[in-house]
Parts: sequence; structure tokens; C-alpha cells
Amino acid sequence: MNRIIILFAMVLGVALLDSCKKTEPPTVTADYTYELTSHKTYAFTLTTPKYDSAVFKIGKKTFRNQASFQYEFPDEGTYQISLTVYLSNEDGDQATDTKTETLTIANQFETIKLHTAFGDIGFYLYQTTPIHKKNFIDLTNSGFYNGTTFHRVIKDFVIQGGDPLSKDSNPANDGTGGPGYTIEQEINKNLKHVHGAVASAQQAGTNVPCNGSQFYIVDNANGYPSLNGKYTVFGILFYGFDVVTTIADQPKGDNDRPNANITMEADLVWMSAEELKTNYNFEIPVE
Repeated sequence: MNRIIILFAMVLGVALLDSCKKTEPPTVTADYTYELTSHKTYAFTLTTPKYDSAVFKIGKKTFRNQASFQYEFPDEGTYQISLTVYLSNEDGDQATDTKTETLTIANQFETIKLHTAFGDIGFYLYQTTPIHKKNFIDLTNSGFYNGTTFHRVIKDFVIQGGDPLSKDSNPANDGTGGPGYTIEQEINKNLKHVHGAVASAQQAGTNVPCNGSQFYIVDNANGYPSLNGKYTVFGILFYGFDVVTTIADQPKGDNDRPNANITMEADLVWMSAEELKTNYNFEIPVE
């Protein structure tokens, strides 16, 4: 009889423990995609796999619990877009996450064309790195980059250029020069070292300031995530990926310097959102 009572008590104790056990706390991540459907109209689709409710804010407009919708921006300018999602578990515990990004609406956008003997490279300049954007445009318009070389090429990694010393007859000093000033980093966690990312090289011998003119382009189909957060990404290619790969594959010697000079000329090219999408299948990035 005592054994039965003890066994019943043990079973009851386990049942009580199970009834008091809380479910795992919920986790949720805000995520969405977008598509440019006309100059000022975008289609947004919520891709968060599991959520109870969602709030999308674009400027002063709010959209609640809509899995997809279109929005026409009323004017040109820079808009902050935020998505907040909520998820609760059986115990009523709630998780929330917010994703905030920036989108610029304009008639035309500044892009850069680099002309090389292997073909042309075109890249878009991000809006959320305004110091680097202005600096690259100023140097381009002044002719600074014309005649400089891609002095460092590494297949499946990067090609690097923009050093004025690469124009002289001393190859040993390539990679050590600049315009005479540095730039502070503008790290945006949304701008990654994806394939074709354009980023600022750091000043030789330092860990933080960016070199005022040297830049590199990622030549890896999978990107190079280990560089994220360490260097300022300020642009992204929309054509010329094959040219970058060809340059990266050129014969080279010490310090990954090509055996033959690979010079560039840089031009500022204004392009509309329609031109970028129609001609290059490139949509204005949400940053």
C-alpha cells in the first residue's frame, strides 16, 4: 500500500513539474523583400516566416498586418522604412524585432564608370555613405583617377586601385599613396561585402581611417562576409562583373601587383531608376 502511494506521489510530482514548465521564449526576425515597379512605386512583401502581427512604416504612412502591398512615394527624397513584427508563445511571452532601412527616390542617380583595357565597370554609389560618395565623385570629376592602376589583384577576393603613386615608374610604392587625407569610416550594417561590392581601403599602417582614394571591388560570387563591419562599403556594381574577374586573373608578381599596368579612367554618369532597371536589371537598393 505504501509503495502504491509513493509511486502515485512521484507520478503526480512529475505531472506538476511538467505543468509548471514554461514553453521556450519566442524568437522572431523582421524580414521583407521589395521590387521597383515604376519610378516611384515599389511592391513590398513580408517574408518573415512566422509572426502574429506586423507593422510597416514608410515615412508617415503605416501598414498593419499586410503581407504585401504597393506604395507610391509622393516626392523625391530619402525615406526611412521600418518593419516591426511580433510573435507570442503559449505562455503569452512576446518577441519583437524591427528592421530599419533607407530608400532614396530621385529622377537620376550618380553612378561611376571605370574604363579599362579589358572593358568597362559600372557601379552605383550608396546614399547612406555620403562622405565617401561625395569624395569619390569629387575625385572623379577632378580627373584624379585617370591613369591610376589596379595595383593589387587577387582572384576570388578583390581588385584594388586608386593610388596616385601607381602612375609613377616605381612599382614598389604602389598601395602606399593617396590624395593627402583620410576619411572616417561610414559603416552601415546593411551594406555587405557581396559580389561586386565597392569599398574603401584603409590607410596603410592604420586600423581605422579610410584611405582618401584607394578602393577595392569584391571578386567572389559568394561575397566576402569576413570583411563586413571592418571596411566601408560605399558602392555596388551593376555591370562589369566579368571585367573584374578578368582583371583579378591577370599574371602578377610581388605584392599581388599585375605584371602589366592595368590603368583606369573614371567618369561620373547620371542614370535614372528606369535606365538602371531596363538596361542592367538593377533596382535602386534599400540601404
